[in-house]
Amino acid sequence: MDYFMRKQGVETAFNLIGTGNYPVAPFLAPSGRVLQEGESLIVELTPRYEGYYTQLTVVMPLAEPTLKMKEFLETGVAAQQKGVALLKPGNKASDVANVMKEHIEKAGFAYPYRGGHSMGHDLDEPPAIVPQDETVLQPGMTIVIHRALWTRTVTAFLSETRIS
Repeated sequence: MDYFMRKQGVETAFNLIGTGNYPVAPFLAPSGRVLQEGESLIVELTPRYEGYYTQLTVVMPLAEPTLKMKEFLETGVAAQQKGVALLKPGNKASDVANVMKEHIEKAGFAYPYRGGHSMGHDLDEPPAIVPQDETVLQPGMTIVIHRALWTRTVTAFLSETRIS
């Protein structure tokens, strides 16, 4: 990926690939684990071109998704759509986060540490799409809204394996 992007003029890039039933912890060390049917593959490319970052992410089931995975994916899409609908000047980052969080939790899943962030000269800039961020959205801001949710099992796992 890096070779192709640099050939196209990309200055730097943050790229990741993760797998699993719910590939939500790509910061964990790579392993030799073999991909299993029913899992998903997440690919994220975050290139910087002419001083600005962008983020391109896709999640692909490796087989026909289970009913639980379909519910998980549909909940993520719906939460993202609700968040995007509130991306208007005058609304707060917390408004966006709270509408997403409410939808995700009502479906029985957990809202992650954040549902998105601003992006520009850095790949992760304020405001953050979290319930505590009272930043008022302004014209010209570039905000990334993630289809971000966790299962309760993943939430418990991550709280036990925090990297300090």
